[in-house]
Amino acid sequence: MITLPSKKRGRGRPTTLTPETSEIIVQAVRLGAPLEMAAKYAGVGERSLFRWVEDGKASEDDENIYRQLWHQIEQATAENCLRSLQRLQQAAEGEKDGLGEWIRKPEWKVDMELLARKYPKDFGLKRQVELTGADGGPVEVEFKEIKKVTDEMSDEELKVLTRIGQKLYRPELTNGTGVSGGNGQ
Repeated sequence: MITLPSKKRGRGRPTTLTPETSEIIVQAVRLGAPLEMAAKYAGVGERSLFRWVEDGKASEDDENIYRQLWHQIEQATAENCLRSLQRLQQAAEGEKDGLGEWIRKPEWKVDMELLARKYPKDFGLKRQVELTGADGGPVEVEFKEIKKVTDEMSDEELKVLTRIGQKLYRPELTNGTGVSGGNGQ
């Protein structure tokens, strides 16, 4: 339970964080709601809740209401995660009755999903997407608006634009001068 030593945050108007609001937020998070949903459920703005959490992280005073809220949210998040992991572990192992008969068979897919999420590099699904253009050729991209503008530019304007592009995207080609070769011309 959060205690309210002061209703002022020190930044202006009094806070709308009350013990009741805090409890509603923490209950929602304990059930697995993301902070955005918990804020809506508690009837507070998302930005307010995120600011309270950030203020709580930044505070070193354990009596600070925002520090207490942040700590309770962190604990509720961990409780929710561990409860979910416990249920997944039970599903993966299955369950037998007193006679050794399966009530619920083990679910190997649960183990695989847990491994894939916890160790995506080793167990995650590898999906490779390859894009090809017409008849298996390269994908052609046309920037019509840019083309229309560059078609109307003079040769000198195009040279300047090219140097700017080189400087932005390939600074090693411009030697820091914006000019290919770096001779300053």
